[in-house]
Amino acid sequence: MNFTDLFLNDTNTTTLQDMSVIELIQLYYTPVLVYLGTIGNGISMMVFFKTKLRKLSSSYYLATLAISDSIFLMSLFVVWLNMVEIDLFNQHGVCQLMVYLTGACSFLSVWLVLAFTVERFIAVRYPLLRQSVCTVSRAKTVILVLVVLSMFIFSPLLLFARVQVVPQKTMELCTIDSNFENSATIFNIIDTVVTFIIPVFVIIVLNTCISRTIWKLGSVRRKLTYRGALPGGITQNNKECVKSCRLKASTHLSQNKITKMLLVVSTVCLCLNLPSYLMRVLTYLIELKVIQDVNIPLFLTVQHCCLQLFNTNFGINFVLYCISGQNFRKAVQSMFCKRRLGRTGTTAFTVSESRTQSSGSSITKKRRNTTNEVQELMTIHVYN
Repeated sequence: MNFTDLFLNDTNTTTLQDMSVIELIQLYYTPVLVYLGTIGNGISMMVFFKTKLRKLSSSYYLATLAISDSIFLMSLFVVWLNMVEIDLFNQHGVCQLMVYLTGACSFLSVWLVLAFTVERFIAVRYPLLRQSVCTVSRAKTVILVLVVLSMFIFSPLLLFARVQVVPQKTMELCTIDSNFENSATIFNIIDTVVTFIIPVFVIIVLNTCISRTIWKLGSVRRKLTYRGALPGGITQNNKECVKSCRLKASTHLSQNKITKMLLVVSTVCLCLNLPSYLMRVLTYLIELKVIQDVNIPLFLTVQHCCLQLFNTNFGINFVLYCISGQNFRKAVQSMFCKRRLGRTGTTAFTVSESRTQSSGSSITKKRRNTTNEVQELMTIHVYN
């Protein structure tokens, strides 16, 4: 997020009558987004840190993403308070801090998405490297590096932002220090390249490769399933081999589910970020007079709409996890069910009864799935 985007959220900078509808939408949409988004991010953090998902390296990227997004939403809420005449954003210190946090969190958000996209690419395209490369310790190291980089790269914003009197408003507003306007313009260009162009290009390329690999793998698996093929030397009577095959196939299927969920998250991130950054590029072209005869009221209206899409990106991930992540949904259910059963004191009885009632069907299901899982493992071998 650049200066223009953040100051567009501050309705004190809006003077056009055509913006009244946008302001009305922003008045009600922003607090709802902040409230629901923060709750969703909080639940996501609990799921990734307190359930079995904490064993996955990708969970640490997503948990950090939830923290970063929550900080952004809180900063957005501070700016929104101006709409209800609580002028906190235009105070010395708060102004600089909010500009700094939104810039750093925007950078951190998209690069965390890029980080787990790279991890998924390695896991899908080079599965033999997954155990050594896609580890929790490596994920923590990458996260630490990204956090430090975001803090360092966006430190100039603390210098560029300043509360000063705006001639058109005859009042003090948080804006760009007039002494650093040229430097701020250069920084915005660098920010666009680092926060948008580079990560978006890499994410698109990697997502394309991941999707292509998954499609090929699925195609091979369907052919083997249709032909009823089994790995050479492995029969259904060999219990030890079947057990090993079932375990490996189950692991592969689990990784596939994670990959599909992260594909959805990264794709939605691109779709919600793209309009805002395209409007930023158009703004540069208009300022350079490359594009002329622009309908300014219409342009600002579209820019505000794109900005709302951009802001939505920071509060929608929990919904995406629930829609596309089967493992995430199960983790959420188990987390809340355990708490509910713990309070009633009936956990042991419920689990025991459930196991007794489902034992017959469970055994039948395991027998039925043995052949499919062995075929799934054969798919992996054939593809690799």
